Amino acid sequence: MATPDITYRPAAPADVDGILELREWLLPSYEYENREQLRAWWHWQFIDNPAGRGIVWIAESDGRIVGHDAVVPLRMQLNGRSFLAGLSMDTMCHPDYVRRGIFLNLARRAHADARARGLVCVLLLANSLSRGGFMKYLGGQHVANRPVWIHSSGHSSVRALMGHRWGGADLWASVALSGASRAASHTGHLVRAGRRISVERAADVGSWVEDLWSRIKLRDTVTTVRDSRYLLWRYGRVPFREYDILLARSARGCEGYAVHGCRQLNGLHTGVVYDIVATGPAVVRELACSIAGSNHGGSRNGVTLCRCLVPKSHAFALATAGFVPVPQYRDTPLGVIWLQEGEICEITPRRLKWFHQIGDSAWV
Repeated sequence: MATPDITYRPAAPADVDGILELREWLLPSYEYENREQLRAWWHWQFIDNPAGRGIVWIAESDGRIVGHDAVVPLRMQLNGRSFLAGLSMDTMCHPDYVRRGIFLNLARRAHADARARGLVCVLLLANSLSRGGFMKYLGGQHVANRPVWIHSSGHSSVRALMGHRWGGADLWASVALSGASRAASHTGHLVRAGRRISVERAADVGSWVEDLWSRIKLRDTVTTVRDSRYLLWRYGRVPFREYDILLARSARGCEGYAVHGCRQLNGLHTGVVYDIVATGPAVVRELACSIAGSNHGGSRNGVTLCRCLVPKSHAFALATAGFVPVPQYRDTPLGVIWLQEGEICEITPRRLKWFHQIGDSAWV
């Protein structure tokens, strides 16, 4: 039962500043520099989403917002069948109101709204503070771990990036360097099934996206639908952020793409790979080598990170390109809460593979 002096309701447009004030209180180091930028980001994420407006619930007490939970809709696909899912976002509670049931009251209301809108499931990237509640009280199930892949040409840069919180930073810096050295002989082009593959920057998001996506075959794999609407929203219209999209081409057309950019991580200007989609592992390797081995990566310290859920064949290709998996800075595995009944939900998470674009956060 809700505590009497706390009320719960869906957020209205007039609540945005109160939500952002709570976020600034809890996350003072968030990347946007001021309220105007943060407001533009919030509008992009929860209003402009091509999959539908976000589901946002707030908790109020004494005229101020003290809790928040949200679900961002995503168009997803399994074995050629499309469905709506949601990504749980920004679970927040003011420190003065912890242990008063706000987390569960908000989550249950947000998930009920998501169910009413036809969302099949809610995906979780929960930290250690909220993971237990999602799993124990809301029916969450663990489905996948999120590896961090790292490519480096400098031992000191890797050690500074990883820091003492990672544990064994010297060891993993050495492993990263050995991985990079194995790929040092890469020549920049790869022959796959008689086709020469070259890499170039995408001038825009065009018809090549739908053509490529129609040729991606992923059996028993849950994935975000990566069409032109998604790419334009996710990478082309994010306020105050810049991304580059690299295309891998052969004589028959586009064979794959990779999205990358730069972030300040632990004070270092670091290259980050956000997403890779390709027709095969050889294309993944070509894209990864092009980013890590040239100025495409944009890193000033020789370090490039890749943190996205990819099929096993893609993981092997990353390894052959000199990327190595390392321990995560934050333990945030992917979980799922099923909201509906039906064929998709009856396939147990253990049988499914996940190829999900997880997006940015303060740490990739």
